[in-house]
Amino acid sequence: MAFRRLTSAQRFAIKGAVTYSPRLVNPAAIGDPKLCPWGFVPQNRLRDILVNPTVRGRQEIRVNLSSNGEFIEPYGILSDFQRLDIDFSEFSNGVGIAYQNVASLFSDASTDFRNVELVSPRLSLFLNNCLSTMDEKGHTHPTVLVDTVEPLVQELAVEFGNVDQNNKWFGVYDTEEIKFHLLGGFLPEVTTANELQGNHPQRIVASVLYKAKEKFWCAGSSEEPETWSDNIHYVEYESPAKGEITWRIRNFNKCIYTP
Repeated sequence: MAFRRLTSAQRFAIKGAVTYSPRLVNPAAIGDPKLCPWGFVPQNRLRDILVNPTVRGRQEIRVNLSSNGEFIEPYGILSDFQRLDIDFSEFSNGVGIAYQNVASLFSDASTDFRNVELVSPRLSLFLNNCLSTMDEKGHTHPTVLVDTVEPLVQELAVEFGNVDQNNKWFGVYDTEEIKFHLLGGFLPEVTTANELQGNHPQRIVASVLYKAKEKFWCAGSSEEPETWSDNIHYVEYESPAKGEITWRIRNFNKCIYTP
């Protein structure tokens, strides 16, 4: 079954809601499995950005390299998780499963990512657009097979603002955040007091580098590769800082702009 094509109104909505990273994604290449493969950034381009600090766009991605150029987890990352009372082992195992789930969903032509809680609203629109455009260009039934995947956690940080969720107004704001900004707009001293007391909206953000052995092809234009590819992917997760920790993927290889 081919993926449901988007209407012109839906495409217009996506353009208004999602900003592609101009340094990493060529909008004209979306839907072409060779120019915009699984991961949405060609591996040679992504690797160049990750290992070469002088390449334009490198500052957008934080990764840790050993002295011999191998990707590693940074020293002290376990302490960062402990300070926020987050189980590092549980997170690491969970993001490994999450990656395989998203790859499997991307391979299902009936998937509407707007109904997938694992990804943010902006990313769900981007993924839907990729699938729909592939179908329109005749590259039907994209398939991602993951043989092995190794997540390397690169960073854990706290940011101002709430998480990007489908159950929030416009996918971005909940009632508490709206109240916070409205009060701050009319009474600046309220914002200052809230910030000093730690009452401002916060989110926890984690970045993960994946080393994956996988295959990608589209039934409408190519056959399954005979060999597995050793790929890397840089994925960002976010969760509300208060209450239950519920991780969602907000970006994949820095394809889209996230505020």
